[in-house]
Amino acid sequence: MKSKLINFLVAFSFLVPSCTFDASNNPTSESKIDPSYTGYQFFPDTSVITGELKVEMFYGAPNYGECPDTDAKEYVYILYLDSAIDVRNFEGEKQLEKGNEMVDEDVEYSVLGVKKVQLAPTTEMKLSQYKNKYLKVKGTFFGKKTGHHHTDVLLSVLEVTDL
Repeated sequence: MKSKLINFLVAFSFLVPSCTFDASNNPTSESKIDPSYTGYQFFPDTSVITGELKVEMFYGAPNYGECPDTDAKEYVYILYLDSAIDVRNFEGEKQLEKGNEMVDEDVEYSVLGVKKVQLAPTTEMKLSQYKNKYLKVKGTFFGKKTGHHHTDVLLSVLEVTDL
């Protein structure tokens, strides 16, 4: 029995190297990063985006939509952008290039083709007055972290202008 276990472990050890991360196939490799990038970036950079504000309902606790009759209903403000944007974090991309396969919850990774952004007011700001209006919104981007976040990218709102 002991020799079978040793044979298994030896055979298994040959499989492990074939499961490594290949950074050369990573679409965010060093050769594709433009250090002069002036587009949208995650916190701490401040960004300004425009679009139409909609209110959407999502099911919350306790079952997040599996029992709609008893689940809480969360109403969130979503800004539908004029055109898709890329929100980058070159620091996160560098971690991926180094072969770090682990997703770090505290590191934002670039998100490409963002068409809608959940707004997260940073003050007692009332977004209800802007429902179904075309807006210019200033704030800082951050990534989806909890079940209350319903888009891949969110914006901590600093200022809203009705256009």
